[in-house]
Amino acid sequence: MSRTPVAIAGAAATLLLLAGCSAPATQDDAQTLKYLFVQPENPETLDLVKADIAHFEELNPGVKVDMDVVPFDTLQSVLVPQLRSDSGPDVFIYDPGPGFAGALADAGLLYDLTDAFADNDWQTYQFAIDQVTFDGKIVGVPNEIEELGVFYNKDLFAEHGLEVPTSIDELEDASKSLLDDDIVPFAFGALDQWNGSHSFSMSLSSELGGDAVAAIVDGTQPIDTPETVATVERTFQEFLPFYPEFPTALSYDDALSMFYAGEAAMLPTGTWMVQDLSANADFEVGFFPYPATERQAIFSAGLGSGTFVSANTKKPELAVKFLDYLQSEERGLWQIENLQTIPAYPVDASGADISPLFQGILADAAGVASGDGEFGLNIDVRMPASFNDVLYPGIQAVLTGTQSSADFVKDLQAAIDAEAGK
Repeated sequence: MSRTPVAIAGAAATLLLLAGCSAPATQDDAQTLKYLFVQPENPETLDLVKADIAHFEELNPGVKVDMDVVPFDTLQSVLVPQLRSDSGPDVFIYDPGPGFAGALADAGLLYDLTDAFADNDWQTYQFAIDQVTFDGKIVGVPNEIEELGVFYNKDLFAEHGLEVPTSIDELEDASKSLLDDDIVPFAFGALDQWNGSHSFSMSLSSELGGDAVAAIVDGTQPIDTPETVATVERTFQEFLPFYPEFPTALSYDDALSMFYAGEAAMLPTGTWMVQDLSANADFEVGFFPYPATERQAIFSAGLGSGTFVSANTKKPELAVKFLDYLQSEERGLWQIENLQTIPAYPVDASGADISPLFQGILADAAGVASGDGEFGLNIDVRMPASFNDVLYPGIQAVLTGTQSSADFVKDLQAAIDAEAGK
């Protein structure tokens, strides 16, 4: 889920052990939908979401949405007990992928939405549906598509006579030029372990190509190859001089501050930052895919979050009505203009009041989502928790030099093999 992935504490097995209990719903709240929502980092975003819910209520007289907003850390401890209870949320926000929603599905905690998709003819992009489908059942509605790439300060690039790099050599040359002028090339902080996984995903996707990364994710191609080792070594060792000093001690927010202050020229992250960039950057911002050595660079794509229905809901029809609203053309346009995120279904945004930066991102994302263009993957979202348990700390270990790139990649392969029962 964008900036802070909603990870399942203790992995999938823990889900089977947690439980909770409370009183059942009464007849009085038959038209009230309980909605568990993650606290946004930007307070204005929460105000927008509340206004969106109020609009849904206006369109459906008598229906109320009771939104419970919890911090990310709290969600990890309360979600499963609430889903197992009779008074938990009817609908909730969560991360897609096998290590997240997939674990909930395995525990029998998610409502099957396969028929709802067919009955309501939701036009969700197939690649997004695939990420909320487990054991042949669609168990969630994708909320937004996200792309991983590199935001850059156009003013700084122009001031230093730099063009957008289209190869690793060009990226290295640009970084050296910036460094010579006392500008940190990359605002990269890896204190938050998940952030390193984004650089891993975007660099590996461009280097290997979308099909190869997809094959790694589905287990038909090994990750332990010389190409992967070389990419990891370059990204997290050879490029260390281009990052702030001690990146493993620098938080994501601190890295953002460096970018906004003009102390760093590039920001490797995802499109969930568009709204924040529009509000905080006093310079023009561009966006490009992380370059490769020889191949054409590609963006990595994934889902930021999904909306899911509890298997214990007593109001499946009302829940589906809410999901249907989330999939509407009107709501999609509102999402683009207000949240500045990319709906996971086609929306005509030709008349949308949005920045040129976001217009370009929308055009790229539409091509990716419709299958017209090549794209990489946000790998950690697509992999099981056991893989991420190796990925996150391993990147930090490579950055600090306490583990070699080759040993790190071997550990990733071992995690994949163990998950497959090899």
